Amino acid sequence: MAITAQEAIVAKAAPEYAHYLEVREQARIAHGPEAPPVSRASGAPVAAVITVLALVLLGTAAAIFLLVGYVLRMASPRIAAASSLMTTGWLFAAGTAASVLVAMVSLLLTALRNASVSPSHGDGAMTQEVAAARANWRQALRRRGLEPFLRDVRKAVNGGLDHDRAP
Repeated sequence: MAITAQEAIVAKAAPEYAHYLEVREQARIAHGPEAPPVSRASGAPVAAVITVLALVLLGTAAAIFLLVGYVLRMASPRIAAASSLMTTGWLFAAGTAASVLVAMVSLLLTALRNASVSPSHGDGAMTQEVAAARANWRQALRRRGLEPFLRDVRKAVNGGLDHDRAP
């Protein structure tokens, strides 16, 4: 769901990201040959491609098996195939959930790995201004993008009820 909503999540921190890019570019220009160019990986890692495919395929299979199983069960509760289809659907749903977990860990590891490609001084330390702009952007992304998204997902999963809070 987060991958699907990625553009909306990222858009919440667009001004901070634009400022970060501007400051980073100014630092790169100011430090000239001392600042190494920002490298970008060409193509997606194999693990990311497999994770995305697993999410799509497992999620689709889960939806189909569950839908057909429940429809058959509603049509006639005595159809033995209905419970088999539903069980298979729930197994695919569990696989989808596991793929989501793997995708989140992969995304975190990728973000941590790519955090080290920002322009820097000759001694390897990022300028304070670039570091501050980056921290500002990441905080805005978390507070205005990710946290509200996760709260909305939690509400949807809990049926609008928040069981962790007292009334």
